[in-house]
Amino acid sequence: MAGMPFTGINSFFIRALIDKRYALPYRVVDALVDHFVGFESEKRQLPVVWHHSLLAFVRRYGSEIRSEDRPALQRLVRAQYHHLVSPEIQRELAAAGPRGRGGSGVKGGARAAGGGGGVITPMRSGVKTAEDPRRLPAVELMDDE
Repeated sequence: MAGMPFTGINSFFIRALIDKRYALPYRVVDALVDHFVGFESEKRQLPVVWHHSLLAFVRRYGSEIRSEDRPALQRLVRAQYHHLVSPEIQRELAAAGPRGRGGSGVKGGARAAGGGGGVITPMRSGVKTAEDPRRLPAVELMDDE
């Protein structure tokens, strides 16, 4: 979704996926950073839902953002300023720790290492969840008729 051309509905879907609090691989976090930073030179006023999706992203994955991407995000927030949402985004960016230290960008959850081969599970605040692939129920497939 981050690589698709911008439509307002993309911001709704991006925010919905961010709000699920999945442990995202670094490459997905980096793609989302690139998606948002791409709007720095946008001349039109972006909808509030775009600002809310950026805020949700920075809140959930702020500590997973590379240190070299933080200044670009701060420039973006100044360029695409919203009087109610942008100060909160700036505060979250300043409060987020460096990438790879202090656990995950998902509050209270573990992170899948590097995005390779791990089971992605939703995280709930303060509760670690894990799935054992050996204990998943069998899935019955239907025949084509």
